Amino acid sequence: MNQGKQRVFLGEYEVSLAPRNRILIPSEFRRNIDPEKDGNKLCVTYIGSNACIYVYSDYMNMTVTHIRPGISPSPELLDWINAKIGQAHEIEMDGQGRVVLPESVVKRVKLDKDLTLVGRVNHISIWNRSAWEAERERLEGRLRDIEKWGGENLKERSAELPKAE
Repeated sequence: MNQGKQRVFLGEYEVSLAPRNRILIPSEFRRNIDPEKDGNKLCVTYIGSNACIYVYSDYMNMTVTHIRPGISPSPELLDWINAKIGQAHEIEMDGQGRVVLPESVVKRVKLDKDLTLVGRVNHISIWNRSAWEAERERLEGRLRDIEKWGGENLKERSAELPKAE
């Protein structure tokens, strides 16, 4: 990864859950993980209301958009921290880009063998392929509303989005 370049995880990739809950992180995503900064550690978490697992290349990406220094957290933010950070696990990526997902997370999210990894700007989500296909269809059905929201809100929220180089 180039020094100073903003990490942006883009696209969707189909992978398989191998024995012992092992998956391969696609090379397109691995390019956005800085081994000098992050080493070979990743962070996985989930929240029960979602049908997917979130993978972060560092802990700060997981919290930076929600926690502001010097501000007392609201009860809702504390619940979010307990739900998301409290359910987090550190995992290690081997030299070939494989990771082993924690058994407890695989069981809670009910992952099957066929998975889709989806880039979400600052993290990756892992979905059962059938659940992602249903979610993608739902999103495509709402495309006009999403585009309208984007046009109305993107300018004011653009400062929050990473700048790609």
